[in-house]
Amino acid sequence: MHPSRLPTSTISAGSKGRSQGDEFQTANKRAEPSKRPPSPLTEKKLEQLPGYRLHRFAAGSPGNSDGNFTHSEIRSMQSIEHPHIASRSSKIKIINEAANIIESMPADKPVTVVSMGSGALLTEHLIHDQLTEERKENVKWRCIDTNYAKSTANAEQFKIAAAARSEFGQDKKDARAFSTADTYLSKTENGQKLVDIDKKGSVLILSIDPPTPLPDSLSGVSEETKEAGFFLVGKIVPKEEIKKANMVLLTLANNTPEEAAALKKYDAVFSDRCNFSNAAVKCYLDKNGELKLDFAGGIPEEIKPFLSKNLSFLMSKSASNKMPIENIYDAVNACAKQINEQPNYPFIALSTLFNEYQRGVDSLIEKVADATGDVSVATLINSQPEVKTIKSAD
Repeated sequence: MHPSRLPTSTISAGSKGRSQGDEFQTANKRAEPSKRPPSPLTEKKLEQLPGYRLHRFAAGSPGNSDGNFTHSEIRSMQSIEHPHIASRSSKIKIINEAANIIESMPADKPVTVVSMGSGALLTEHLIHDQLTEERKENVKWRCIDTNYAKSTANAEQFKIAAAARSEFGQDKKDARAFSTADTYLSKTENGQKLVDIDKKGSVLILSIDPPTPLPDSLSGVSEETKEAGFFLVGKIVPKEEIKKANMVLLTLANNTPEEAAALKKYDAVFSDRCNFSNAAVKCYLDKNGELKLDFAGGIPEEIKPFLSKNLSFLMSKSASNKMPIENIYDAVNACAKQINEQPNYPFIALSTLFNEYQRGVDSLIEKVADATGDVSVATLINSQPEVKTIKSAD
């Protein structure tokens, strides 16, 4: 008996210096700046900043797909606003809250701000601008976005991001850019990982306005299909840049000419950063190094044991001289090949390297959770700001 048909659906949804050695004292003194920080940022103050302008692209254009996007700009830096995803008022609120967190961290230790999905960097610049001069002297910026690498951005995205990075770095003592969280976490300096150097102080992780589906992105899609899938938020990674991937997607389709043709165009469908699929399996290693599979609800139950057992077996043959992501990719490729070469099998399969946004955020939190100073996370999702304390040095 053949397994049930796979309700395949993949839908694109619109979305939007060098460090120096620091001497660390054992005292855990709270910040007591000699100068008061600037008054909180407001919409009026934002509009009065030198070089500020508000830009709105034509409705339906790439920069304003649903007609509700606006772009705040100061010279080359930009911030994208949308009433449901990241409203201007919610961004201003998280800017002020993030600045307050940084100011409250122990004064005798540096603060590293790791911003995931930092894009064109205006939000980060405004946070920095809200700090006292004393704190600006010992704050370090680690800005992460796939648009910072040509391999994971189109030419226009890379050009905009490059200009913003150049502008952002002009008045920061230690600001660095990385294309993925793993690129930052693996960066070494004088034989020591940069993140381990940064962990000798306090750390604030920013996840402000991550790629988010528009409210009507699944209009016309049945409730059954919605419940059977999930959004894949991130970027496809080319094979030659495999080290920038943090998971491998195994996507299944029904073995028909129409779906086979659609599967071949998979990379084109995933040109955006936020896509819905009910036919994918996320394959990655958890924090203990164990293979983990997250199945979309549309994957038939009868094929899950085969996939789990086969991928675990293939991973057991991993090569010790390869990166973990290379071994996962080899295993998923081999599994997809087995599926595709079975005569009259009801499914076909495709493996794809992927950098998922939330996996990057989770790996950052896991890595810095034991920092010497405070560790906090500030998020802005669907215009809802939130701050969480991971660790307090007190």
